Amino acid sequence: RRRRRRRRRRRRRRRRRRRRRRRRSRALKYFRNCSFLFFLFFHRHFFVRVCV
Repeated sequence: RRRRRRRRRRRRRRRRRRRRRRRRSRALKYFRNCSFLFFLFFHRHFFVRVCV
């Protein structure tokens, strides 16, 4: 009897993202911060509108 075991290895390459996006890191940081601020503002506005 022959048993075949298939092992699927999922390789996550999240560690090498920093080295590649070093040129865009500052812009991405600012964009993420801006989007987060906008989301916070919108969420607060929506919450106030729903509450009041």
